[in-house]
Amino acid sequence: MDAAERTAFIDAWIRYQRMAASRDRELRLQAEETDGWARNRMYELTREQPDLAWESILEILDRNPDDLIRTMVTAGPFQDLVNLHSATFADRIETQARRSAEFRELLNGLVAIPNDLLQKIDHLIPK
Repeated sequence: MDAAERTAFIDAWIRYQRMAASRDRELRLQAEETDGWARNRMYELTREQPDLAWESILEILDRNPDDLIRTMVTAGPFQDLVNLHSATFADRIETQARRSAEFRELLNGLVAIPNDLLQKIDHLIPK
């Protein structure tokens, strides 16, 4: 995925999350039709190309997302990445948490953190 494709993918993923959270049924259906592919792609990336998923998560966060998008990225792809690849990403997660207060806040949104990762980052999670 080149830079232009990743930008289009992330745009679609964010747009999907906004529309899918709407109370308007038609808007939710439109989200599925137009941008559901981006939700599916992110799901696939967390499982099959976790490095690209990580880069995509960081790019979403670099866009200064609102609370809805931060919640959706935390509960969705970031939680999946942590659940599936915590050993691989522990150092990167720790480094990013040291660099970014916003990222540290995301750690509070994780439902579960595997013990191997928790031992590395527990002191960084805001209490």
